[in-house]
Amino acid sequence: VFPTTIVEDADLPVYTGQQVRDRRLAELDLAVATGKVPSGLLTRWEEQLNDSVMWDFRPRVIHGDLNEDNLVLNQKKIVEITGWSEVCVGDPAADFAWLYACEDPLFRERVFAAYREEMPQEPDRNLEARANLYAEFGLAQWLIRGVELEDRVMISEAVSMLDHLEAELRAVGALAS
Repeated sequence: VFPTTIVEDADLPVYTGQQVRDRRLAELDLAVATGKVPSGLLTRWEEQLNDSVMWDFRPRVIHGDLNEDNLVLNQKKIVEITGWSEVCVGDPAADFAWLYACEDPLFRERVFAAYREEMPQEPDRNLEARANLYAEFGLAQWLIRGVELEDRVMISEAVSMLDHLEAELRAVGALAS
C-alpha cells in the first residue's frame, strides 16, 4: 500500500469518494446525451451511482489504468506493473475493473482474496460491485469517445457491446425484463 502523500506531494490528482462518484455521474450524463445506451443499463447505473453507501470507501493510491497489458509476469507471478501515467488517489475498485473481462471467474476471486489478505484494513464491502460497474461503464465511455471522435465504426461497436451487455444482464436476472 502506497501512502497517499506520494501522490499528493507529486501534485497528482487526489479524489474523494464523492468526487469519483460525481465524475461518473457527469460521464453518465454524456452517455445519456448520445441516446444510444439501452434504458435498462442506464437505470442500473443510475441506481448504483445514486447509492451513497456504495461510494463510501477509503481512497487509495491507484494505478488508474490497470489491465493485463500492464502486468509483467515471470513463472505466473507478477514481477512488475508498468504504465503508471494515470496514477492518482482514487477508488481502488477502478484497478479491478479489467478482471470482469477475464473469462475465468476463479482468477478474479483469487485476485480479490489476495487483495483482502494484503490490505492493512478490510476493503470496503462494495469494492467488487464498483469494479463491476466500472467494467460495464467502460462500454459507455467507449461510446462517448466514439461520439467525440465522430467515429461511426467505434460508435457502432460500442452500441453493439452495450446491447449485448444488456441482454446478458437480463438473461441472468440482473435487469428487470
